[in-house]
Amino acid sequence: LMFVFNVAILLCGCAVLGLGIWVVVDFSSFTATLNATSLLFQYASYVVIVVGSITIVMSFIGCVGAWKKNKCLLVTFAVIHMIFLLAEIAAIVMAFAFTSDLDRLLSDGATKTIKEDYGVTGGVGSSVTVAWDFAQTTLKCCGYHNGNDYIGSYYDVIVTHAQPWPNSCCDLNAAGSYVDVTSCTGPIFNAAHSNSDQGCSTSLKNIVREYAVVIGGVTIGVMMVQLLAVVFACCIASSVA
Repeated sequence: LMFVFNVAILLCGCAVLGLGIWVVVDFSSFTATLNATSLLFQYASYVVIVVGSITIVMSFIGCVGAWKKNKCLLVTFAVIHMIFLLAEIAAIVMAFAFTSDLDRLLSDGATKTIKEDYGVTGGVGSSVTVAWDFAQTTLKCCGYHNGNDYIGSYYDVIVTHAQPWPNSCCDLNAAGSYVDVTSCTGPIFNAAHSNSDQGCSTSLKNIVREYAVVIGGVTIGVMMVQLLAVVFACCIASSVA
């Protein structure tokens, strides 16, 4: 049974490692929209990679310890996984406790990229522009709070002079073309063809709410597997002379 739990832990470790690598390799353009907080996400992804790697190593230690009935390996396995479990609980508590601070940090960073970097040619500006266009088109939203985030921005004042928000804030048809850019961004505004009243933060929160049960269930499941693995490791270790 110990092997079964270690295989489950190994799979969890591989999933976490894969997630961390994906964030570093393919998700970097999205973190560009968060400006100052992109560094925080980058560090967090490295932490995820380290945690995934350690989890994989620990699953092998657990398997070898159970197979050889090595008390030292089993105790090491149990102690480290208990530390992980406590750290996860602490992280969850802190996430709930500092939700407002995290939201403010994300809001400030994201809004800053819209005001200062969106529409700038070359360097960070190009990455930010591509990232925001991708987010706004995919999530059918505009800005972090809403389209008003673009008012007074570099894009508004320097690039277009009159267009309040970019084309990526406009609706697309089934063919992937904009329905009516003129009425979406022009002086004769038609809200029916615009996503300017829907901030991307709201869209992201809606996605989180939609999958909250799944996310919570997976988190609880992983923690239960870790706890049971610790219990079995302690039981086997106590039976070893």
